Amino acid sequence: MEGFFKLISYYQTQSEPAYCGLASISMVLNALAIDPGRKWKGPWRWFSDSMLDCYEPLSKIKVEGISFGKVACLAHCNGAEVQTFRTNESTIDEFQKYMISCTSSEDCHMITSYHRAHFKQTGTGHFSPIGGYHPLGGIWF
Repeated sequence: MEGFFKLISYYQTQSEPAYCGLASISMVLNALAIDPGRKWKGPWRWFSDSMLDCYEPLSKIKVEGISFGKVACLAHCNGAEVQTFRTNESTIDEFQKYMISCTSSEDCHMITSYHRAHFKQTGTGHFSPIGGYHPLGGIWF
């Protein structure tokens, strides 16, 4: 959980229901102290979901959401080093090893994409940063 406090200090809720991917990217980019290269409001230079529109217009994302691949590309084009893990291209062991390594560092953060039905939630897909991992229980939050 070494990166949790850095990540949570940049917590932001999504400004639109379909902006979960954008809000997650904003949190991670801010926690990594990546300069957006432009001001947000006044003199502040930090990311918000309303600034992340280089792959899709925000109006389209607001209606349709954003894909996993476009979230990865959006993080990369804004200065993050990105490594993707897709369920059909990696094993759960590879994912857990990377998650343990990443949550043990302040310089690495993960965003997960999952289907809400598995957690008995309404809606379909969702993006969320991973704040920590407990290896004994296999719990991430």
